[in-house]
Amino acid sequence: MKFKRKLSCLLAGFLLLLPAAACAEKTPDPSEETPPPAEKPEEVPSTYEISLERPLYLLSADVEAASTLPLSAALTDGKGAAVQGEISFSSADPEVASVQGKSLVAVAPGETTVTATYEKDGKSVSAAAAVAVLESAEEAQADTLSRDVVRISGRTYTAAGGLAFDHVLSGVEVAFAGTELSVNFLTGTIGKVRCFIDGETEGQTYTVLSKKNLKVAMGLENGAHTVRIVKASSPQYGRVVLNSDNAFTTDGSFLKARKAPALKLEFIGDSITAGCGAAGTRMEATPSMDNSDATLGYAFLTAQALGADISAIAQEGICVKDGSYCAYDAYTHVSFSNTGAFDPSAYEADVVVLALGENDMWHATDSTFSYTAEQFRTDYSDMLRLIRSKHPEAKIVCIYGMMPASSTSNADTLIKGAIADTGDANITSVQMVSNEQGANSHPSADAHRTTAATLTEHIRGLLGL
Repeated sequence: MKFKRKLSCLLAGFLLLLPAAACAEKTPDPSEETPPPAEKPEEVPSTYEISLERPLYLLSADVEAASTLPLSAALTDGKGAAVQGEISFSSADPEVASVQGKSLVAVAPGETTVTATYEKDGKSVSAAAAVAVLESAEEAQADTLSRDVVRISGRTYTAAGGLAFDHVLSGVEVAFAGTELSVNFLTGTIGKVRCFIDGETEGQTYTVLSKKNLKVAMGLENGAHTVRIVKASSPQYGRVVLNSDNAFTTDGSFLKARKAPALKLEFIGDSITAGCGAAGTRMEATPSMDNSDATLGYAFLTAQALGADISAIAQEGICVKDGSYCAYDAYTHVSFSNTGAFDPSAYEADVVVLALGENDMWHATDSTFSYTAEQFRTDYSDMLRLIRSKHPEAKIVCIYGMMPASSTSNADTLIKGAIADTGDANITSVQMVSNEQGANSHPSADAHRTTAATLTEHIRGLLGL
């Protein structure tokens, strides 16, 4: 028994030594240590951005100087640094315009898109721009504002031998092959216009005070160009009238303008929609043509963002039905200064934006007026029914709250109640943020951009864009 116990103790001691021995055998020789991993190369940026040189490529298959345009694109990494790489270009419709090397070549009249693509490590980034190959036009067609050649937007009418633009955001687009263009007005024209060349988004503002000739494009590269002229001033400051016998002058030849966008928006509003104060600051208490600009307003910015055609009626101080002249009546008139009959259904709007209520709610809450909140609800509902009768299939969007009187909970309740009274499921509403930082305590340009972003997103959702 003593022998077995002693043997067991020896075995136990031996087993206890085994792990230590094993550990001793596994201790690496310092001379055989694994070298540290090599330093990793700098990671390739996960995102790239690419942009084409032009927002719009204009060509003409008939005019040699306008038949070809160079193609180039800027490529940057995720940090905004320029990247050198091979960029490829392609045309969505080579039968309209084809890509030949690094050039875009006109083939036949029509519209398409050109796409720039960069590929790396199995990933790609691309950007596209619109392309229009324009047909030639007779000078007489452009001079007489033929709608087959010149694109006219908004409610217009003939006055004193010219084409009159009363409403804000009404305008004309003309195309030409050359380097410059002048617009010819009739004497007595008073207003402010903004001109957009070749699809640019900022444009240049011009004040027209009885001027007969206004050069709006000069020093351009010899080729195809478009100039869009948009009325930026409210009807209260006067009307712009183009000379319909000699509307334009160019050093080249005229082309047929692009077709109007398929998506059509109609706006009905007051001073806010007219851009009152949008070009000024709150330090300017009095509204003027200088500190007001509808092209800085939410309506124009929304149409730009959606690539849509636009028709708008807007006037300072106007109510839905209250007052000697109201929006309910103006909606079926040519303009505020021409009360001839106009059928709104002639403009097949996909979306109608009703932006009234600020003046109405002021009247309804100020004891100096006999107008009531209950009457506003009834009038607003009647306005919606009138719009629906002219646009049976359109989406109607009611926006309000951009100034204090229409930003209250009472205004919200009344407008939503008026919508409910119609029983129309295709009417929606969006309350915007109030702002008085522009001239005459109207919304500033920044506020209009915020409103436009909200409205654009709402319309995208309605239309599934």
